[in-house]
Amino acid sequence: MARAQVIIVNGAMGVGKTTTARELTERLAPALFLDGDHMADFRPFDLYEPAHLDYIEDTLCHMVGFHAANGFERLVVAWVFESAERLAGFCGRLQADGHTVQAFRLTCAAHEHERRVRERGRDNLHWELNRHRELAEVLAAAASRGYLGRTLDVTELSADEAAGAIADQLDWH
Repeated sequence: MARAQVIIVNGAMGVGKTTTARELTERLAPALFLDGDHMADFRPFDLYEPAHLDYIEDTLCHMVGFHAANGFERLVVAWVFESAERLAGFCGRLQADGHTVQAFRLTCAAHEHERRVRERGRDNLHWELNRHRELAEVLAAAASRGYLGRTLDVTELSADEAAGAIADQLDWH
């Protein structure tokens, strides 16, 4: 079975996961970017429904295996893992398939995080502002109880700088 190096970019909505993951994919080329948000683009999707989260994470695991079998040795996954247990389960499944996994959790000061969410200019701004605050709290609490990835404060970093900081910390054995 083909093995891949998988880098997980975790963090609250609006912190910059997708943009950072895209930049990281460029730095690690040849590499492939998998966006968990695209996996969650089905209706109805309930982010509080464990079965829906399981479905997305199952799909991501299958995609990692498929792309590794087709020659991609480096994959960057962006998704929100709200608990250490969920992240550990996902990483464990990938590792059981022989993949090397490293996870990073992006954090950002509240004022900058809110600015980034507003800058997205989406129609559902009120919901996104509430959700980003909720996620920031959930992730901070979860990180105090367990591992959600190596923490990287991106408050003062561009996506390219954040990708560079992650690339500098990659430890492939």
